[in-house]
Amino acid sequence: MKYTVLGAAKSGLAAALLAHRLGHTVFVSEYKPEEAYPDAATQLRNAHIPVEFGGHTERALDCDCIITSPGIKPTVQIIQDAEAKEIPIISELEFASQHCKNPIIAITGTNGKTTTTALITHVFNHSGRK
Repeated sequence: MKYTVLGAAKSGLAAALLAHRLGHTVFVSEYKPEEAYPDAATQLRNAHIPVEFGGHTERALDCDCIITSPGIKPTVQIIQDAEAKEIPIISELEFASQHCKNPIIAITGTNGKTTTTALITHVFNHSGRK
């Protein structure tokens, strides 16, 4: 499968390296200049993963699926172009969860995440499970 990962920050880098390790064809497209992510640039090039910095080109749309950072707004042009071409778009978290062997508890929302996380931690700590 051909993936484009939008974003070269920590989670985008991790998604790209995971997809590559799983044997997929990966391309990374980062809007910011390379100077913003020198370590990511080095790691991607060492892994032989093609990457572009400084904007998203048409090459980013040459894929079967786009993996996007939560920081990329759905109104960004590259996302709009991908939707127009009916390219599936998934988050980094969704991609990673597809390859996770352990059960996942996800906590989302605007209010109460810290309290809910503390409660779940308390329940697990007192249930004998990690």
